[in-house]
Amino acid sequence: MDVKRLLLLILVLLVVLGFLFRAQTAAEGKVVLLTTAVFPSPIEPLDWFTRAPVFEHVTFSGPAGAIEGNLFLPRPLIGSSGAHSERAIIIALGVKVPRSAVSQIDNFASSLARLGYVTLWPRRKAFIAGQAPMELPSTFVRSFVYLAHQHVVDPRYISYLGLSVGASTALVAASRPRISRRVHALVFFAGDYSLFDYIASLATGRDIYRGREVRWHPSSDAIQQVKRILQDENAPDLLRAFSTSNPRRARAILDSAPASERKRLLAFDPAAHIHGYHAATWILDDTGDAYVPYVESKKLKDALPSAQVRGWLLSDLFQHVLPSTGNLPHLLQGLLSFNAFAYSAFRYL
Repeated sequence: MDVKRLLLLILVLLVVLGFLFRAQTAAEGKVVLLTTAVFPSPIEPLDWFTRAPVFEHVTFSGPAGAIEGNLFLPRPLIGSSGAHSERAIIIALGVKVPRSAVSQIDNFASSLARLGYVTLWPRRKAFIAGQAPMELPSTFVRSFVYLAHQHVVDPRYISYLGLSVGASTALVAASRPRISRRVHALVFFAGDYSLFDYIASLATGRDIYRGREVRWHPSSDAIQQVKRILQDENAPDLLRAFSTSNPRRARAILDSAPASERKRLLAFDPAAHIHGYHAATWILDDTGDAYVPYVESKKLKDALPSAQVRGWLLSDLFQHVLPSTGNLPHLLQGLLSFNAFAYSAFRYL
């Protein structure tokens, strides 16, 4: 067989294999393109193989006031999106991000849109203006409904990507009866499972997991942020948890606080809503997280049926939810595990 025929045969085999395994190929391609866009890389091929998305600033009503969103619409390389043809992702953040981080989140949302997902980053106007300490679950419920009515969105495939406190708030939103059976998936990245355990762990530097104390080193910024939230929520008895270094004592203080104070926080507590939550779930956390202890992700994994947890990864690739800037050999080692996790998610999302 001459060289030309051999090359032609190889090309035909590659085309056939690409067709037979097109779902796997597409998922792996998304992993590679997103990884090179997010982590430090000498090349960023995402821009080479995709078109810049259409950006729209949208406003829609919610039960707690107007909601503003940054909406990124994918543009196929050929033609345009058909009716109900695109899957969608809602980026959920629970606390206000610094002004300097807004462009990072927009860039990340744009990258997801380049990969073919209608991507929405929603926030209440009051939240943007600094008039509310935390984003409400209702914001993400209303955002889901908003996307489900968009012409290009396939309402069967709307998922949440929750970051930090936003992961916890998105889980609460996904448990609401209005949408609980319609949420396609949740990627839960570095959130807390038990809000009251989390507050006790911030106060004491120790989280209780399976009856054992797990030490961690909470960021002073995380501590001050939660204290401000409790002050804004007029919860002085809950704030008393910060007066002890004993995690069991701190949890007892929280449990004995007036029902009025506890009720306001229970609205944000995944543990209090887990029985109404049904979405396929991918859980990602970093072992050195200084904002939320990684054992909170373990608690969520333990609380869910094993079939509902489609992906699980504890990594040291991140600094809370931001990519690590470690050396390249270290990144390459961790990226092998991250690749498998992200591949599983992209096969489903």
